Formats: sequence, C-alpha cells, structure tokens
Amino acid sequence: MILFVGCSYTWGSGLQYEYLYDKGWSVDKLKDDMDRNIAKDSIDPLDYKADEYRKQHSWPNLVAKKLNKPYRVGTTKSASNLNQILKSIKHEKELCYSSKSNQIDTIVVQFTDWTRDDLIVEDSIDKTIEYHIKQIADSCDDIINDETISNNSYSNSYPAWVGLSWRKDIGNVLKEKYSENFTPIHHNNKEYTSFSQIDKGYRLCDTIKGLNDKHLNSQGCKIISDSIIRKLKQ
Repeated sequence: MILFVGCSYTWGSGLQYEYLYDKGWSVDKLKDDMDRNIAKDSIDPLDYKADEYRKQHSWPNLVAKKLNKPYRVGTTKSASNLNQILKSIKHEKELCYSSKSNQIDTIVVQFTDWTRDDLIVEDSIDKTIEYHIKQIADSCDDIINDETISNNSYSNSYPAWVGLSWRKDIGNVLKEKYSENFTPIHHNNKEYTSFSQIDKGYRLCDTIKGLNDKHLNSQGCKIISDSIIRKLKQ
C-alpha cells in the first residue's frame, strides 16, 4: 500500500467544482460552497458523484492506479501543517501493527507551508525547515525499519518515503539535504523544486473564471502524479 500525507492539495480539494460546474452549477453557487467550506460548516451538500470525481482526479488515486497499488490518504482537506502530517504518520504506524493488510510500501509526503507551524529553530528559516523534514523523515523510516512491520510486508524497491513540496523554500532544502527522497516536479521538459512554480494555468481559478480557488485543477494533479510516478519508478 502507498500512504499519502499532505494538506488540502493531497486531498484534492476543490476538484469537485469541475464536476459541479460541468453539471450546471453557477460560479456564484460554487463560491457559496467555498465560503461554507472555509467556515467549516458541519453540513456537506455535495453528493456521492461529486466526491468520487474529486477522489478519482486527485493525485494519490492517479499514482496508485498507474502503479496498480492500493493506497490510503492519511490527512484530510483541512489546512494541515507539518505537525499534523507527523501525527498522521505515527498513527499509520499503529495501524500497521493492527493488521497485515495495512502494511505500507512507501509514503508520499507533500510538504505544506512551514509557516503554518508555530516553531522557529535558531531564528533560521532553513534550520526550521530542516528540523521539520527530519522529524517526518525519521517517522517514515521508523515504519519501514520496524522489524515487526517489515516481517509482514512485501518486498519492494521503493524508498521509505518520497517528498514533494508546495513551496519552493522547502523544495530547495529537500533537494539539497534529501536528494534520494526528493521528488522534483517535471513540466514541459523542465524540473522544479515545488509545484507553486508551475501552477499558473493549472489552478481551479484559471479554468473556472470567477472562482477564487487556487487549488490545482485536474490537469495540475496529473502533472504532480506523473512526477511522483517518475520518481517511484527510478
């Protein structure tokens, strides 16, 4: 199984709006739903088909489908920070102990904006980023290197984890300090350290005019999935 963790980008937030827009929802109605999501209203008016569209076009599903692997997304659509991602990975380790069917082949970590966390190390951005990455890297390695878990796992050639970044600053540190795990974003025969560098034209707001949702559209998610697949197939 491939475990995916990240923030709302990994969840595929907003992809349902492509489906709903195609089904006749006006931009104003989509905007009303966006406001509801931001306000974290407890009632979700979206139907099964809209949510299935989101799942099918999210990059975790695209990667798993191409590699013919089961998968799970360990984080949700809320504004996850690096600490929440860390907690999710630790929770997934407990699930590995509970059942052999929960064994993890590799973990795809989408690093989010480091400023969402309240921690600054030595007043240095790079040191702060390195600290966060190391915690997550150690947690991923801890799962793969655990003897009990590994004895119940299928052998595979994947690294314990691979990481891609929304923001360029984290991407640069990943490339420099964790080159074996770093997943570059490939687009138009160029390589980038983050997907914020290539998202113009591939956001929901770019294809549904008037909708202020800057999450990736289905084309953008395809670019990310292709980059992850390329990394895992190395």
